[in-house]
Amino acid sequence: MTTSPFLSRVARCDDCGVYLCRGTNQGRPVLSCPQCRQTIGRTRLDPYLVQRLLTERGDEPLGDSTVRHRWNAAGTNESTQRDILLTQLEEIRIRRGTVGRYFDDERVLLKWHPAAGR
Repeated sequence: MTTSPFLSRVARCDDCGVYLCRGTNQGRPVLSCPQCRQTIGRTRLDPYLVQRLLTERGDEPLGDSTVRHRWNAAGTNESTQRDILLTQLEEIRIRRGTVGRYFDDERVLLKWHPAAGR
């Protein structure tokens, strides 16, 4: 099974500071730390990040348009989506959480680049 490159070498482990690696666990896409072995499922993480990006940064200028407009124009092109995310994202760290199938948004620490004009 191939995994999405959307967060490849983007998210870091909050404990170790190393980049999380993409992979699968029981056929589901995950990010995992190569040092401490913590994992987080991508099935809920990716849509959560997109929602946060568009809610918190959607109106930010990006070139001659906005983040939201560029995102919508990207369609399903993950490479373009990744590029858009990286224009806004200063850092994403994933904290260790309770093992289980439930997504815990408090594990996801986002830091955006400063907003334009501030």
